[in-house]
Parts: sequence; C-alpha cells; structure tokens
Amino acid sequence: MEYVTLGRTGTKVSRLCLGTWRFGRETGGVAERSSAACQTPSDNVVETDEEQAHDLLDAAWDRGINFIDITRTRSVLVSCQT
Repeated sequence: MEYVTLGRTGTKVSRLCLGTWRFGRETGGVAERSSAACQTPSDNVVETDEEQAHDLLDAAWDRGINFIDITRTRSVLVSCQT
C-alpha cells in the first residue's frame, strides 16, 4: 500500500480510502438519489449490515488501508434522466 502525508499534519494515510456511508443504512428497496423526484424502485440496492461492515473494515485494515471516510451525507449534484 502506498501512503501519503495528509496536508501539513504529518499523518501518513493510505492512497486508497474506504467509504463507509452505506454501512448500516436501510433504503426500503429504493435506490436513493439526491432528490425525491429521482427515486426509483430497485431490487439491487445493497446495504451493508454490521457483520459485513466489520468484515470489510478488517479486510481493508489487513491490506494497509488506514484512511476511512465516515461521512454520512454529501453535497452531490445528480442528473435525473427520464
């Protein structure tokens, strides 16, 4: 794994970051978008339960990933196509 310095902190972080925003999230079978007008039914929505989340975190750590993004929300521009 390659590491870089995080800004001026001196902290070394992996070049790869594990995003965890879907861990523990339930959508009720709706593929979420940034606005309600964009929501579409989907059977393919995959959420990550607690056991899966621990497995993924362990696997990432074992491979040298020490940069974990735990942000729950994002400012994202989404284009809804009809």
